[in-house]
Amino acid sequence: MTGLAFAILLDLYFLLFQPCKGVIISPRDGTKLTFLPGSSRNITWTFDDAKAAYRDWSFTSSDGLGSGLLGGIVSEFEPQITTDVLPGVDIIKPATLALSNVDQNYNGTYTFLLKVNGKPDDTSDVIVFIAIKPTVTTCSSPVTVVEGNDITCECQAQGGNPAANVTWFKDDIQIGETGKEEQTLTRRNVSAADSGTYKCVAESYPDAKFKDEGLITVVVKLKCKYRCRWYSS
Repeated sequence: MTGLAFAILLDLYFLLFQPCKGVIISPRDGTKLTFLPGSSRNITWTFDDAKAAYRDWSFTSSDGLGSGLLGGIVSEFEPQITTDVLPGVDIIKPATLALSNVDQNYNGTYTFLLKVNGKPDDTSDVIVFIAIKPTVTTCSSPVTVVEGNDITCECQAQGGNPAANVTWFKDDIQIGETGKEEQTLTRRNVSAADSGTYKCVAESYPDAKFKDEGLITVVVKLKCKYRCRWYSS
């Protein structure tokens, strides 16, 4: 069905019926979803009156280069797809948007809208990320520090989608908090116990294919505990 025909059908519906106010309930999975490239996933909303509402779905790409109405449903008529902005899109009654074989073009915001008497009644946005592995960069290794001094080392995760979680570990034990796209390792008043290998882990999706790591070795030079003497021959 063309966009014009769909609009005419919508106008006729509002002339014949006076639906009650509708309220959208966001998807149970949340409003920020990450999908794997090539996968097929559904985004399912619910609302308070499935028999007395017009609803449509629109899309705005994360880069701002693509947007448009994806399609809609008038009352209990069959869903109508009105655009080719995203080729692998279908609508399943009462309020499910089905995405097939997704790629990076599917990154963006999907808006579900209910209308009453031709005016917007309620909307719900879901942001979709198509996963990309981040790349870790951190300080050069080894890091040498004198006992009693401090060390800092910043770890950055670039290019991940969504923005990667960045965490430092030593001996598989987490150090500090998890940051977004970057996190700084800080050790103060270091001692021999601070020597060893530290690992920075960046993850944009809980899968090994979307994780990157960086390793550094910390070497602590100990001070003399007693009076030091040097001899020359």
